[in-house]
Amino acid sequence: EILELLYSSCGGNDWYNKDNWLSSESICLWYGIDCGEGTTVQAIRLGANNLVGTPPEEIFALRQLHTLWLHSNPLDFKFKSIERSINLVDIRLDATGLSDVYGVGNANALVKLDLKFNRITGPFPDELLNLETLEFLSLTDNRLTGTLPNKFEPLSNIISLRLGSNSFEGELPSFDTLTQLLHLDLSNNKLTGVIPGNFLDSAPKRKPVEIDLSSNSLTGIVPFPLDEFDNLSIYLRDNKFTKLPESLCDSDNKGWNLRDVEFYGCDAIMCPPGTANFLGRQSSETTPCKKCNAKTEFYGQIECPGALGSSSGNHLNPFFIVLSVGWASLFSFFLCL
Repeated sequence: EILELLYSSCGGNDWYNKDNWLSSESICLWYGIDCGEGTTVQAIRLGANNLVGTPPEEIFALRQLHTLWLHSNPLDFKFKSIERSINLVDIRLDATGLSDVYGVGNANALVKLDLKFNRITGPFPDELLNLETLEFLSLTDNRLTGTLPNKFEPLSNIISLRLGSNSFEGELPSFDTLTQLLHLDLSNNKLTGVIPGNFLDSAPKRKPVEIDLSSNSLTGIVPFPLDEFDNLSIYLRDNKFTKLPESLCDSDNKGWNLRDVEFYGCDAIMCPPGTANFLGRQSSETTPCKKCNAKTEFYGQIECPGALGSSSGNHLNPFFIVLSVGWASLFSFFLCL
């Protein structure tokens, strides 16, 4: 009955694929439904299937439900009664038009929560800090503003935290209590100030770690303690850094930035002052840091001061960005499996 209610509430007659729905076939054969023993529903995967409207809160009464994927549908989703779903570990609601997360903090067992490409506004939702079992959180490409929480320690199990392409401002938190963090994306925000000296103090130092702080207004020196990481991919382009210690680019760091540091030294982290390219760093023989006519005091610049149009060769080129950071994206993909 709950699945029938989902069908009627979300325009089932117009779904792109509704094979076997409302038929005499077992619900386990209905498109997008996976069952455990008997006819116990364990997963609903109906992403990009033209579901429209508000899914019924009764969906959380499916006590064995562990996966709910409704991404890429125009929905008015509500988290009311999520506490009833004691086994729900994986929710995908990206690109649904979601505008708030009210009630999500009552979830019991969430491990993965994907809310990217939505319309969530206001400051970082405090109730997300109630999700102590969470390992993967994506809020990329929303409309979040204000300062980030000073402490993220309630999210002690977090592995991947993606908050890029919002409008967060203020100082960069240290994230120094997160012992499992392997991926942090804060790119394309409005963060200011320096990278804290205790940044990622407790993160794994021997595992591959990926950090994206590009396109903010961060200043000062890239901190020496990052030298403790064996295999760090760190993206710092398009900020206002004035010093990059050479100790971060020596033989101890040859595994950094997918081994680019081994071949291109400090340029593989950021182009030096007075130079630029579309990535703000060198990632191959064909992407050197090119000398600018005008001087600049900042590292990691993506274009030369005063450059006009694309003829300078130093402007940001999205195709080459995808090409050059493809391995980093691939790393992130496998990390989330």
